[in-house]
Order: sequence, then structure tokens, then C-alpha cells
Amino acid sequence: GTSGSVSYRLTVNAVPDWETVQGNAAHNGYVPITLDASKFAKAWEWRPPHLPAVRTVWLGMPATGSDGVYLNAIPYSDGYEASDELVALEENTGTTRWVKSVGTNADPAYSTSPAYSGGRIYYAKGLYTFNTNNTYAGLIALQASDGSMAFSSGGIQLANVAAAPTPFGGNIYTSGVLKYPTLAHASINGASGALQWSIPIAQSVQGKPWATPSVDSQNLYFHSACCLEILDRQTGTVVASIANPSADATYTTRTLFSPTLLGTRGNVLGLALTRTPGKRSLSSFSIARKSLEWTSALDYGAYPAVANGVIYATRVENNRVSLHALDETTGQPLWTWTPPDAEGQYTHAYNVVATKNLVFFSAADSATQAGRLWAIDINSRQSAWSYAAYGLFAISAKRHLILTALGSVNLTVEQGALDDSVIAFKLD
Repeated sequence: GTSGSVSYRLTVNAVPDWETVQGNAAHNGYVPITLDASKFAKAWEWRPPHLPAVRTVWLGMPATGSDGVYLNAIPYSDGYEASDELVALEENTGTTRWVKSVGTNADPAYSTSPAYSGGRIYYAKGLYTFNTNNTYAGLIALQASDGSMAFSSGGIQLANVAAAPTPFGGNIYTSGVLKYPTLAHASINGASGALQWSIPIAQSVQGKPWATPSVDSQNLYFHSACCLEILDRQTGTVVASIANPSADATYTTRTLFSPTLLGTRGNVLGLALTRTPGKRSLSSFSIARKSLEWTSALDYGAYPAVANGVIYATRVENNRVSLHALDETTGQPLWTWTPPDAEGQYTHAYNVVATKNLVFFSAADSATQAGRLWAIDINSRQSAWSYAAYGLFAISAKRHLILTALGSVNLTVEQGALDDSVIAFKLD
């Protein structure tokens, strides 16, 4: 008949929004939630307005935050240069919140995909009429609520294929062009737009560093044409340059490097393209020992995910796509999943996103223009859900999967390229 009490404290970790490439500054593509695939349902679909002079519209990587979805829309038509647009959609309904042109009719401009942080949208702007005298392109910050200008930071210009900038700790980190033609890493104050530091990238290892760096509380990480480069986050001072024998430093004319990923065991995962044979190998580097740990025997897609000691990466070989689960410590395969033959062939794969119990990825076939998005159950290693669309995607804090569904794969306008669209799925 006695009574008593027990004191306890419950800490709830909020699921973060999808702020930049592969979700966060670690670019690890991991969202710490458990999902029930039987509850997945399409919520809405949005298509970009089609201008008469524009023959097709491509969409970039999505970001989420402040109950919105943000992406860049890239209009294209032969002989017609139109500025890219930044688009904000209401996350719950898909209605247009605002649209902002990156340039003007007189000076059409392109943009990177946007990043979200602290109620602002960040993107890097470049001009189609780019030359050594251009000083008015740079990092732009917009208010997420209405698209109004927060600041324009001149002096930073990224290539039009560059990924979204990386927000971390109130700053924005980029790798790209600094006062043409110098390539550099840079840190910009996210509140004011002030350039805090910039470090030129040596010509001998530049390649085409158009991928955004990964960042943690100590360092900035980037894979150059030969090495994993580690810079002090606060000062830009070079901490280490770790050689990667699988990377070809002479392959500078066509090499596009993928963002590095921060692993779960004090390591950095990097992808580098080699000349012969032409493949993208995955390597793991120890931060503390400043050394290369292992390099994969196989080549993998550009945007893997890493969670709980396992790397999830796509691979396309002989028109067959497969999802590989790799041991993060050794790089050895743990298991693979391949779509059934009835679902067709695939020549392209896109980013991978891992949750606590599911792994999402998509692929498409350039010949048939058919593709699919899958959710693979980590425990059963079977498909738990799929949808007949493909492209780059994100998972928001509100449990929406946001897919920029591609209209076509490697088709020119003359071959019938279609506008991309945005499809949102409610995941709970």
C-alpha cells in the first residue's frame, strides 16, 4: 500500500531538415527515423510553368526547411538563354510560395542548387556572359518566407554544375571559382555574407572541384584530383593532404568529383574518378591517423549514404542497377539487392538515402525513359515499396519524401526531353 515517485528526463532529438547535398554538412544521406512503408502515399505533384520560348525545364536538388521545399529550375532551349529560377513550394500542399529569377533578361544567370539554414536560402550565382571582369556574381542569401534578398556576397562564383553550398555553424562553405580563374575553398559568414577566408586550390590537383565540401566542428573535407584535402574550418589552414592512389591527378579535363561523406567511425569517405579504367572508386580515410584505410574494388554511384557502420551505394553494370551494403570498416560487401528482371534495365542511378530501417534509391533507363524509386528493407533485404518515377530526392523533417522527378534521361530537346516535376510522398 505504499506509494513513491521516480524522476526522469526525456530528451527528444528532432529530425533535421534536408539542408544541402545529401541532407547535411556530413553529406551522409542519413535520416534517423523508422518508417512503415504501408503508410506511404503520394501527397502532391508540382510542374514548373512552361514559358513559350523554353523547350524544357530541368530541376535541381531539393532542400527543405521552414515548411517549404526549395530548388532551382533550369530552362533550356536552342538559341535561347534564360535565367535559372529559384522556386519555393509549400511543403504540405505543393502550392507555389514564390519564384525568383536568378538574373535578368539583359544578364541571364545560372545558379547552383539551393541550401537551407536558419530561415534563409543560399545559392551561388554565375553569369552566362562570364569573363575576368565580372565581379557581381556571388553567393546569394534569400529569406525563405518570401524570397526577398538577405545579402549578395560578390567575389564567389561557382560553375553551373556545382552542388549546393554547405551550411554549418552559422557559416556557408563552398568550393569553386574565386575571382576567376582561381579555384578556391571559401568560408562565408551566413548572417552578413562577409568572406571569412579563402584558400586557393593548387593547379596540379584541381581537376574540376565543383562538388561542395563536407564540414564538421573541426575541419572542411574535399577530395581533389589526387588526395583527400583537410582544412581547418575556422582558418582554412591546410591540416593534411592524404594521397589516394586510385585517383588520377592528371585527369583534369573531364573529372567531376562527388562530395565527401563523413563516416560514423572518425573517417571520411571519398569518391574519385580514375582515367583507366574509367570508374568511380570509393575510399575511406582516417581523420586521426591522416591515412588511407581502404579503397573499393568496384565502382559506385555519386551519392551514397552511410548509417550505423554501413555504406549504401548504387552500382550500374551491363544495364543492371543494384544496391550494395558495404562494411564501413573494411569496404567489403555485406549484401546486395537487384530489381527483378520484370522491372526492366537501368543505365543511370541517383542518390541514396538511409533511414533506421529502409534504404531509398532510384534508377532509370536512357533507352526507354522508364525508371523507379525503391525502398529496401534493411532487415529482410527485400523491396518494401516502389514508385514509377526517378530522380534526386530528399526526406524532410515533416516526413515528406520530395522527389525531383526527371522528365527524361540524356535526351536532347530535339529527342523529346520533357519537363521535370516535383512529387511529394507522405511517409507516415
